[in-house]
Parts: sequence; structure tokens; C-alpha cells
Amino acid sequence: MKPAKRARARPVREDRPVWIETVLWWVVATMVFATPIVLTPAGKDMFRLPKELLFRGGWIALLTLVIVGLLQRHGLWRREDLHKPAVSIALICLAWTIVATMASTNPRLSAEALFVVCGSVILFLTSLKLLPARSIYVIYLIVVPALLNAVLAGIQEWTSWRPIQLAELEYDRHLMTTGLMGNPNDVGALLVGPVLLALAGSFVTRGAQRLMIIASLLVLLAGLLASRTLTAIIATAVGVLIMNAVISWKRAVAGAVALSVIGALILTLYAPMAERAQKLRELITSGDYNALVTNRLTSFRAAEEMFRAYPLTGIGPGTFGWHYHDYKLLVQEKHPGLALSEKGAQWSFNFGEVHNDHLEIAAETGFPGWLLYMTTLGFLASHSFRRIAADESDVRSALARLLALPLASAFAVLTLAQFPLQLAATRTMILFLAALCISWSTHDDAG
Repeated sequence: MKPAKRARARPVREDRPVWIETVLWWVVATMVFATPIVLTPAGKDMFRLPKELLFRGGWIALLTLVIVGLLQRHGLWRREDLHKPAVSIALICLAWTIVATMASTNPRLSAEALFVVCGSVILFLTSLKLLPARSIYVIYLIVVPALLNAVLAGIQEWTSWRPIQLAELEYDRHLMTTGLMGNPNDVGALLVGPVLLALAGSFVTRGAQRLMIIASLLVLLAGLLASRTLTAIIATAVGVLIMNAVISWKRAVAGAVALSVIGALILTLYAPMAERAQKLRELITSGDYNALVTNRLTSFRAAEEMFRAYPLTGIGPGTFGWHYHDYKLLVQEKHPGLALSEKGAQWSFNFGEVHNDHLEIAAETGFPGWLLYMTTLGFLASHSFRRIAADESDVRSALARLLALPLASAFAVLTLAQFPLQLAATRTMILFLAALCISWSTHDDAG
């Protein structure tokens, strides 16, 4: 008899090459860190365009790496990942965007918007897969660029030094407070998430790290105040109150009292906010609600009319600006007072965005699109109610549980009068923070 051949021990094959995962992470980290701060001083659009280009280049690189992994039979994702809620919701959102694009009133514009949604889904899913292996220190990918914007906004608002030279805007010096985002509203919208992240970090960390996070929180709050973005300030206050409620109801009551006192002091002692509050009171008394929302009521009404005309699939992703002028005339015919509001008759430019992402999503993708948006925020918020197991009660899980509901709530408020989903920097920030909350508060690595 021939002796039996000795079985050769084969090396265990990894699910994916280490280099692909490493490069994927560096691409994600670069997108998250660099998008809020990149600009091109020589360009015509020095702020938003380079950020959008970086976002698009980044997600194309991510997709390329994922395809390379699949070709080498070392995919980042497994078949069973498709059954996980975070993955399923993201893919359903993408699928509905495809449906809305196919039914669009302008397929070319909608195809471009679909391109952005596809990139957002890829960034989110990649972050969701990679974040479980990362330490608490990845929060600085969000905090540091936000700090740079906050510091620059404070310098521009409260000093005469102008590190970024712009053409003088005669009608409002405050609009020179651009940070690295382009205007005060964009700065304020960017800072909401980092403020809540730093606040959550101040509760769960210890020692020198906690001191560093608290110092960062104070700077971020100063930047938010410098932006004077009322919607962002209100959204942040809502997030802070809810975060205190997540910790305990007693703390929530104390937080509400403290915020009321701080708010009263700011409105009394900080002249720009005091003047803003007085102006708002006058507009409410006079009934000029269009001026109250800085002449955005026309765009809100236009989006409402678009939704009424196309309630199921919407007018098509990315087509609001293309339709706006026609619907603006329709709205002003129905509501003549809008054209007579303060500056209303003189403001002849088109709105590229609604300045309300709730209405923009409903107008462009119909009621199912808006319902998916709210479902996504609700799913994110639900991670604050998840019980933390004994073996995962670490700093990351505690931070994720503390942040999820306040972040979702603040973002829901922010998108009532801002359009952060249309801006590359704020879009990247919320996608990464959502993936962080979901992945760090679950047992497995795919949410």
C-alpha cells in the first residue's frame, strides 16, 4: 500500500487584501477631513466647486477600489450584509432615486443628481464597514476641519483681518464671514454636527483627551455664534437638549434652564443677535413672514406646488432650480403679497435650492422620497435607545448612543431652513457621523 499523502496545511485566506482596506480607509479619511477645508483661491467658485469635485473624485476612487476587490474575489461586503437594516435602507434610497430619475422632467439634470446620491451611498456604506476597526480618535477627522472653519469665521466676524480676500459686499459686511465654506450659513450648518460630537465626547472621555475636547467644543460654539446662523443655532440647541435627555431627564431640565439663561444673555449682550431678535419681532408684528424667513417663502411655496403637481415621483432629482422660475410666477400669482415683501420685487434671481431639504426632497422625489428621508433619520435616532451589552460598554459605544438621537433631531431641524444635503462638506460630515453612530453601537461590522 502506498503511504497516504500528508495533507498540506493551506494558509487561511483573508476575506479581503489588507492593502485594499487600508487604501479605502485613507480615501474615506481624506474625504471627511479635506472636503470642509479645500478651496481654490484662483477659481471663480473658490468654495463650493472644489469641495464637490473632491467629493466626486473620492467616491469614484472608493468605487474603483471596491471593484478591484471584487475582481480579486476579496470583496469588502458579504452576501449577508444585504439583510442588515443600515445597508438595506441605503440601497432602497438609491433605488428610489433611480426610479425618480427615470420619471424625471429633466433626465439629464436628474442623472447628475443620481451620480451624487450614488456617491453618498458608497461613502456611507464604506464608512460603515471600516469604522468598527477604528479608535475613538477618528472623531478628529470631523472636529479639526470644523475647528479651522470656526476659528476663521471668528477672525472674520470680530476682527478687521481678512485672511481670505473677497470683493467687498456693500449690503452686509457679515457676509464676509465665510470661514472656508463660502458664507455664514454654510459655516453654521457645518458646525452643528461637530458641536454635538464634541459635546458627546466631553461626556464619555476622561483626562487630557476630555480637556482637549472641551476646549474644541468652546471654539466650535464661538464659531457657531460668529456665523449668526439662526437655524443652525436652534438646531444645535435642540440637539443639546435631547442629548441631556438621553443622559437623564433631570439633566434635560437643567440643560433647558441653562440654555434659556445663555440665550437671554446672548440676545441682550451680543449686539448683532440683539438687533436680529428686534428685527424678527418687528417682522412678526407686521406680518411680513417672507422677510421673516429671509425671502425664502417663495421658494418654499414653489416647492409645495411642485410636490402637488408630482406627488409620487416628484419633478426629478436635482431639477428644482430648473423649474423654479415658472413656479415662482405661479406662486406670486396665487400669493401677490410675496412679490411685495421686503426686497421681494427686486430679488429676480432664481433659487437653485429650496433652502429647505424636507421640501426639496418631497418636490424632487415625491412623498416616498421624503418618507425614506425621515425613515433614515428615525433609524439613526433609534441607536440612542439600543441597550449596550456588558462586553461593548466602551467609549465608542457610549459616544454613539449619546450622539445618535441628538444628531438626527438636530439635522431634521437644520434642514427645515437650510440645504446641507446639497453641499459636499455638510453632506460628507453627516454621512460619516451617521455611519459612526450606527457601526459603533452595533455588534457586527456592517450595522
